[in-house]
Amino acid sequence: MRALVTTTVRELRAGAPILWAALATAALPWLTPLLPGVAHGDARDLRVTTALVLAGLLGVALALFTGAALLAGDVADGSIGFFLALPLSAATIWAARVLATLLLVYGSIAIVLLPVLLDGRMLPASDRAPFVAALLVAPLGITLVAHHLAVAIRSRSPWLLVDLVGLALAAIVTDQALVRLYTSAAFTELAIGASIAGAVVAAALLASGGIALARGGGLLRRIHRAQMTSVLLGLALASGAVAAYAAWVLHPGAADVWSIDAVVAAPAGSWVATAVNVRHRPSYEPWMLFDTASGRAMTLGAELARGESFVEPAFAPDGQSVVWLRPGARAIGGQGEVEWTDLRGARPRTLDTGVAVDDAWQATLLPDGDRLAVAQRDRLAAWDERGRRLLAAMALPREDTRWSVIRFAGDRLRLARFFWRQEELVLERFELALGDRRAMRIPDLLLGDVAPGALAFSADGERLLVTHGLQGRGGVETLPFAGSAPRTLVARPDGSEPWVEPMLADAILLPDGRIAAAVVRDHRAVLHLYDRDGNEERDLPLGEARFLWLGAPWRDGVLPYTASVPAPAGVGRKFVGELREIDLASGRVRVVAARVIPLSLFSWRGGGDQVAPGAPATQLFRDHDGFLVRVTPTGARQQLLPLPAERDRNPS
Repeated sequence: MRALVTTTVRELRAGAPILWAALATAALPWLTPLLPGVAHGDARDLRVTTALVLAGLLGVALALFTGAALLAGDVADGSIGFFLALPLSAATIWAARVLATLLLVYGSIAIVLLPVLLDGRMLPASDRAPFVAALLVAPLGITLVAHHLAVAIRSRSPWLLVDLVGLALAAIVTDQALVRLYTSAAFTELAIGASIAGAVVAAALLASGGIALARGGGLLRRIHRAQMTSVLLGLALASGAVAAYAAWVLHPGAADVWSIDAVVAAPAGSWVATAVNVRHRPSYEPWMLFDTASGRAMTLGAELARGESFVEPAFAPDGQSVVWLRPGARAIGGQGEVEWTDLRGARPRTLDTGVAVDDAWQATLLPDGDRLAVAQRDRLAAWDERGRRLLAAMALPREDTRWSVIRFAGDRLRLARFFWRQEELVLERFELALGDRRAMRIPDLLLGDVAPGALAFSADGERLLVTHGLQGRGGVETLPFAGSAPRTLVARPDGSEPWVEPMLADAILLPDGRIAAAVVRDHRAVLHLYDRDGNEERDLPLGEARFLWLGAPWRDGVLPYTASVPAPAGVGRKFVGELREIDLASGRVRVVAARVIPLSLFSWRGGGDQVAPGAPATQLFRDHDGFLVRVTPTGARQQLLPLPAERDRNPS
């Protein structure tokens, strides 16, 4: 230790002029407010900004020059032999030089910054962290890289080519892994991966100098070969570790799921797509395909904008395939590529459609057989052969849409979407004939000033069902797709506001073509049944409810729904969901289970009538803990996701 301290002090004395240069630089921020043209600015802000810029520039310059002079110059002119002749180990010589160099570089940065910061003005916390991280990490990295390059270049060794190739390969592998984390919106994991790579590479560069000096002595080419070998091993370890970490992050299994958010159920078959939170991945929130029958699971991609407009996976009507959006290289800017996953067979198979989506934030996907439809903000298009052949496309007015739904109606593709125009809700409708590629726009409809709660097509694409306001407070309307006037099924109470609670409503298209609309007033619920044209047939009482959610029929003529009722004493919450069913023929209501809510996402996407009575999707619910469960008409409950064995584990 004494030898290390003595040698370090000697190196610091040799580099003392650097500190004088730092002192001169530290005076410049205090002179900045005196310059012409800047006297009107805040003096403290000017000093902080100038000091940060000068500290950064000085740190980079010193790291470059002192790093390049660590060994290369002394070895090239032979003066390193003097040190090797002393009773000092190569490791001590190397450690002393690195320690002295870093003290000089970081000390110079501190000399420039500290007087200004001690003056009382600090950067905001949000801006402070990046500067602190850069000032702490960058000089070390630049110093070590400058040393490595200086030795390699001065050696003029043919092994320099191997050095460069190894560096390029490691950079490519690491870059691909980090880009995958970035495009999957795993930003915390991206920082962890970059930190892993940086730490391993820094350790390899630090160790390489001592190893090279010990093995190479005073011969520059031997030093370079020994240094190259140790650095390449470090680069291989770093790139391999980051690639393995990225693969682990991006491919969680069902056992890694801690909780679920959004769920989209296939209209037929046993598959669901769910946005999940996974264990030990702080920011990665992927969509996962889960087979509720077998427990199979596979990851699709990240949910890029949780809580806002994001692209959900969309199942084909037969439930045998699903399309989804893979984030592209500019995922944060809204770019993606449509992927098609075939769910038939023992193992799902994903195909690249080649269909690019430039505006992923407001895109809507729909598969039907081998056909694929994509609605973007400014384009509607349909492909056949799973994206290989374009059937037809049309340009759309570029609007900032709130809801968008599409439906194949035979050989036609139909699109309905909402947007705001001067504080009034506008419904736009477009039709694209796939045979002759004829595009048609149906005149817009003005639907008032209430934000849409849901918009659904009937399975045949001929009708629209619109629920207005949060939880239906603005009423329910239906209209033919090409109709000119909507028909009001449930009207908003006169004088009420759409965010106040005098009325709540939920509506669904039934498989037989009728419409069911549940209305809650004064904590009593009533189910209104309408024919396909909107003519009311009958009313059925549903019992007490604060809120109400309709499910899809789990057998012919029997409709499940959840009513929010006061919770029993000791439950720890004011209300709980009570799952009931109503026989649409007799009006008989029966309580089935408690604390579950129907999956409603497939209802407003598909209208509900494309879900066959008794299909697996009709028995899927979310319980009050946010878990995906199956509830049968007999009341039997099975937790599906997270897996029951994982329920009580700590997510961290």
